Amino acid sequence: MEYWIVYSLDNFEEMYRSQGNVGASAYQQVPKGAGLLVVPFSVIGANGAINIEALRAAMNDFVDASAEAFCLRFLTPGTTQAMRYLRKETEARAWLLDNTTRTPFLEAEASACDVTVEELVPVVIQRADQWEVVGALIEGERMGAKAKIAQGETFADIVKVGRIDWQALLAPPAPAPAPTA
Repeated sequence: MEYWIVYSLDNFEEMYRSQGNVGASAYQQVPKGAGLLVVPFSVIGANGAINIEALRAAMNDFVDASAEAFCLRFLTPGTTQAMRYLRKETEARAWLLDNTTRTPFLEAEASACDVTVEELVPVVIQRADQWEVVGALIEGERMGAKAKIAQGETFADIVKVGRIDWQALLAPPAPAPAPTA
């Protein structure tokens, strides 16, 4: 079974709950101005009252999963892929300090792409530096949301902070107001 709670996007208050076979939530038509949150049974419980601790755990999982999904817009998925990215960055930075340093990952990529390690190093470092900026923004937002979830006392408190507009992190800052005379 799958369980879900439909809530208002205005005030994040619960509107109603429902359940169905696994995957059924994807076919629900929620009212305009409403959101749907799939939750484990432990959130709703047998007595019908919201279990705040279980909701916190579910929202923490949701925040982690949505952060990971957003990160995948910038990185190739996979644990070993992350290890390769880190290894290539480490090799590239070491090569800048000493171009006789052993760089097996960079050498393999350079050979496969018909470029030199010298040509590849700045590309790898530039990508790593770009990811550092984006990754830090995502991590700050993720951890901030989890801290606020831990403090939330109601369904609305917890769900509101768990709904993160990840794309907004990348929006250019609003221009500063013009000075007044």
